[in-house]
Amino acid sequence: MKIARILLFVSVASAISIINLSCDDSGIYVPKYSVNFSYQNMKHLDPFVNGRYEAWISFPPAPGDNDSLVYVSCGRFNIDASTGGLIDSAGNPVGLKLKYIPSNVNSPIDGFITIEPPSDTDTLPSTILIGGAASVNGKVITANMDMRYSGALGSIAESLPNANARYVLDTPTDTGRSRFYQGLWFCDTTGSSLVTIMPQIPENVGWTYEAWIFDKRDSANYTLGKFSNPYSADNDGAGPYKGPVGNGYDKPGQDVLVNAPPALWHLGSWYYGLMITLEPKNEQVNSTPFYIRIFYINTVQNILTRGTISDYLPNAATNLPSATIQISKY
Repeated sequence: MKIARILLFVSVASAISIINLSCDDSGIYVPKYSVNFSYQNMKHLDPFVNGRYEAWISFPPAPGDNDSLVYVSCGRFNIDASTGGLIDSAGNPVGLKLKYIPSNVNSPIDGFITIEPPSDTDTLPSTILIGGAASVNGKVITANMDMRYSGALGSIAESLPNANARYVLDTPTDTGRSRFYQGLWFCDTTGSSLVTIMPQIPENVGWTYEAWIFDKRDSANYTLGKFSNPYSADNDGAGPYKGPVGNGYDKPGQDVLVNAPPALWHLGSWYYGLMITLEPKNEQVNSTPFYIRIFYINTVQNILTRGTISDYLPNAATNLPSATIQISKY
């Protein structure tokens, strides 16, 4: 997603950074337009897969300017996986800075955080992770941001904590289906969906779902396909390892029958876990799950009969990312 009109790119940081100074009533110099950023459930990004975060504040057009909104960047940053602090691309701590002060700084509209892909070199916002309306209270501009923001997931984020999903072990592309345990599908053997209250993601939104099997022995991750619509086939049908019969069910899932990785031999064994994540559409490669989980179970249910419907997957969507940005106007 790209949004028109950017005025400035500035560097970013985790706590409070001095931009310029003014005196308070006591004559002590204090930071002017310093920025404080706090967050919940945001994690380190793989810079080669996802890139970096970028913080933004939007303002109305300048007086007499009929152009679009003004989006002022607060710079790009990552999150240190060990300390949780904000860091630059070299791993050094950085400070949030709003160096450009628009003439209508007292009329902010929104704050939002984007994910800028590794190859991105322009000054336009990309996929929006979280956002929220900005308000002014005295000398402080505040924006409380989450995925319910219209530019991120909107109402979809409201529904996800109530979503349900179950699955079966079955191999619809196998002739005899005797190896039913080498396929996992989010529907029953009639093709009826086992997912409820999981909204379809529109094409103009920068996110998609992805199902994963992960091997607890070596932490390897194996995709079961990406999908925007939980009630239709995913992007690769029965997958690259399907058997010789047809293309499987018209629901998300995959068979791992032909030329599959040797580690994937019995998806119902205790070796594997299962999750469905939200993935940025602009990620560069498809090697690791993004950290936003909708469903997660550490051990796939040991189903011994073809087509037996699993228990409900534990819902993990109550831990969606959120953050607050505050700009002090001394």
